[in-house]
Amino acid sequence: SSSWLSMGKVNESLEVRTTTGGHPIPGIHARVVVPGSSEDLPAGELGEIIYRGWSVFTGYYKDPEATAAAFDSEGWFHTGDLGTLDAEGRLTYVSRIKDMLKVGGENVAAAEVEGHLISHPAVLLAQVVGAPDARYAEVPAAFIQLAPGGSATDEELT
Repeated sequence: SSSWLSMGKVNESLEVRTTTGGHPIPGIHARVVVPGSSEDLPAGELGEIIYRGWSVFTGYYKDPEATAAAFDSEGWFHTGDLGTLDAEGRLTYVSRIKDMLKVGGENVAAAEVEGHLISHPAVLLAQVVGAPDARYAEVPAAFIQLAPGGSATDEELT
């Protein structure tokens, strides 16, 4: 969609530069909205990253339907990426909308569940996928690789 959307500032802290995508570059306007809409979300809320400006591509090659679906009537490109925009205007990419689980009607980001799991010192890797569920339609199912010598109970990881 674009080769360049945002950039960190050299005078920001190392933590900010390594945990965010930085500010939109000059001439690019970015927002975070409720997925599937153009309704802006408050700073820090997880939603779809949309943007417009000089670096946005003009459309998908030989696919006018996909192009029409990706751009709204005001020219904003809906990336399909989930992220946040903080109070200072910095973007942070989290995951793809397609990686969202629908649990009992609520959106749950697989990446957020994975982040929780790998925060446990015994967990080396975690991958979360949706599993069918009679009550909630879909629930997170985690595949976990423990660190060498590590151990963890189900209770510790939930």
